[in-house]
Amino acid sequence: MNKSDLKKSQMIHFFKLHKCLTLKYLSTSLNYSGRSVQRLLKTIGYYSSFTHNGKWYTLESTPVFDNNGLWFYEGIGFSIYRDLNATIRRLIDDSSKGLMAVDLSTILSTSCSPVLNRLYKTNKIDRVKINRGFVYLSVNRSIKSRQVACLEKSHSPQPISDAYMITILVEFIRNPNRSFEQLASCLNKKRIFCNADTIKRIFISFGLEKKIPKMPKKSS
Repeated sequence: MNKSDLKKSQMIHFFKLHKCLTLKYLSTSLNYSGRSVQRLLKTIGYYSSFTHNGKWYTLESTPVFDNNGLWFYEGIGFSIYRDLNATIRRLIDDSSKGLMAVDLSTILSTSCSPVLNRLYKTNKIDRVKINRGFVYLSVNRSIKSRQVACLEKSHSPQPISDAYMITILVEFIRNPNRSFEQLASCLNKKRIFCNADTIKRIFISFGLEKKIPKMPKKSS
């Protein structure tokens, strides 16, 4: 057995004992440089963790992935999609009505807000704003369209914050002739999610409901 095959056999043995190992541990145990360990890992096949800054490794044959394509071992997360960016994008694409940062952080057991902001700024994902915060959506047009429709359908009335009300009222002042539906559509395009019922509740609370014109009837 040559040196490379011997090291490979030793590495597989270490992974059978521990399942997840760091590059430092492997390098020390095999008396191999970090680069040599990485080359050896490539020949065997491996996953690096999407948690813990990617410092943990496991062999491709080890994980039993769940329906989300995830596998956790002693708090260390691995994804069938390899890295955190790709995993977040896939989870969002597969969601029926988008996901909030807290939803993703719960699923992935790691903080997602910085990554979500970066993905959004580079147009890898989209988002709309609801009263509770941002809902992240797919950039695929057909998927996004279904997500927004489902989100609007399931969006139940919640306590409306002052900042949220001010945003809607400012939009009305700028466009005083728009109906509830038109205002909602305009705000949604600006990634501030709300529906006609939410706007109606706000205007009723301010006694302004009669100031909104009705949608024009479609000609037959």
